Amino acid sequence: MAALPSQLGDGRLAALFQPQAATRPLLRLMLTATGNDRPGGPRSGVGKYAVLIVALSAAFPWASLAGLAPGILLVAYGAVILAAPRAPGVLFVVAGALLIIFGALLAIGGWGAAAAVRLTNKLTGDVPDNLFGICRGLGADPGHPGFTDWLSEQIDTVAGLPQDARPLRFGQLWTGDTDLATAGATALDAADRHVDLRMISTCLSQGRPYELPWQARTVFYDPQTWRTLFPDYVVEALLKAPPPVPPNAAEADEWRWEERVAAAHSPALMRLPDPAFLPVIVATRMSLSFPLLISAVPLWTINRGSLQTQQATQAFREAVANHAELPAMGLEFAKLWFTDGGLCSNFPVHLFDAALASRPCCAERSLWYCQPESPDSGPPAA
Repeated sequence: MAALPSQLGDGRLAALFQPQAATRPLLRLMLTATGNDRPGGPRSGVGKYAVLIVALSAAFPWASLAGLAPGILLVAYGAVILAAPRAPGVLFVVAGALLIIFGALLAIGGWGAAAAVRLTNKLTGDVPDNLFGICRGLGADPGHPGFTDWLSEQIDTVAGLPQDARPLRFGQLWTGDTDLATAGATALDAADRHVDLRMISTCLSQGRPYELPWQARTVFYDPQTWRTLFPDYVVEALLKAPPPVPPNAAEADEWRWEERVAAAHSPALMRLPDPAFLPVIVATRMSLSFPLLISAVPLWTINRGSLQTQQATQAFREAVANHAELPAMGLEFAKLWFTDGGLCSNFPVHLFDAALASRPCCAERSLWYCQPESPDSGPPAA
């Protein structure tokens, strides 16, 4: 922890935020507008707006030229009239001056309109296409990691995990054991967990917060999309996780049928594993999806309220009762967008284990605490 400031200094923190090609101009504009494009304090006065105008022109050079061109042509034409070798009459002087003034105003207005159109297109087109964010979180190559690559590596390193036990899962924190067979103790009581890490994420689609990790029995993810949000080894760990356990044995057949239908969906979907097998980096990334700057995380759920889903479920149950062929499709899925937990709960004090905690208990969007080895051992040393 003490080494992190030196690791992230000299611009290395900013280098972790790597936008996609389509959204790269927006990151430069955001940094300039907030005064974070250079060291030192924020700009003020005319200089602040001048730098922003230059940044807008650099972000959209062709649009800026197209917006300026008509006005510049009028200014040039007015200048030619005034500079004519013959002695201009009053009308020529007035016409030339008016052309220059009108051209200058047209150039300013044309530049502003062109920049506004391009900026609007970026915000309403490229940003939604990029999962409603400027940066997805992955780096262009291993030598230049993005913030998700870097954070995932740091979490695994701090946890002391060997390569074959990575990424860190919640079950490993609960049991204190790198063995995933032991870490799969999904029924482990919260009071018996060695380390209990919890975070908050906001579901924009439902307008409510979620505590992570949660028993996401009805939630699915798209592996192909998640490969653009998480390192490959994290997605592979999700794919190799044991199938989540149905709520009860009576629902096991319907549960597995839903998963087969989800796999045939476009895009193909997988049910999230039980919390013990959920990588910590997944919950962390869902908790810190800072709106606009960092892309949201998409999940899917079965739309139980739709008539299509109800008919498909009824058809499945009748097929099981009559030993007939099961329906291959029919369920309707709805996309859920998860972003920064701070939108709903920026300081989740309700997760603290006590009003004045005796164990480490902190963070803006997450909380953790270590249980003592025995009731008499007291809290761990600072």
